[in-house]
Amino acid sequence: MIEAVTYRQGIYKSNFVRKVALWLDAQAHPPIAIEIAPDRISGARFTRTGSLDGFAVEALPPGAIVPSAVETNIVNAAAVRTAMDGVCERLRAKSEVAALLLPDTVIRVFVQHFEQFPRSAKEAVPMLRWKLKKSVPFEVDETLISYMRQA
Repeated sequence: MIEAVTYRQGIYKSNFVRKVALWLDAQAHPPIAIEIAPDRISGARFTRTGSLDGFAVEALPPGAIVPSAVETNIVNAAAVRTAMDGVCERLRAKSEVAALLLPDTVIRVFVQHFEQFPRSAKEAVPMLRWKLKKSVPFEVDETLISYMRQA
């Protein structure tokens, strides 16, 4: 499989143009990533260059987190808070932006097609809730909806 970097080296003859293209394609990544799993909370801190700056793992007691898209996920809030506090303290994370990784069973992803889609979130979110209402086995009004426009 050809990676994007290798592919672009053939397209862009100029090293400068190649670097600008890679820079434009790069998305800003938070310096911290935290994973919540049924048996642990783990985290990593990265430097600006992408090197690992630190990591932490805190075990959770059995049953503290039960991943589900329709039921309560955090069963033992005190244990989860203690583990999260421990990970954040060891990563020196106070009020920084972090990427949050959740179990697959917690998240639902849908691809919806629209003839016209509102430009403002104020109009888009109610439309998405209405469209999803018959497609999900839980109360749509109690969910967090995020979306990304394509094309």
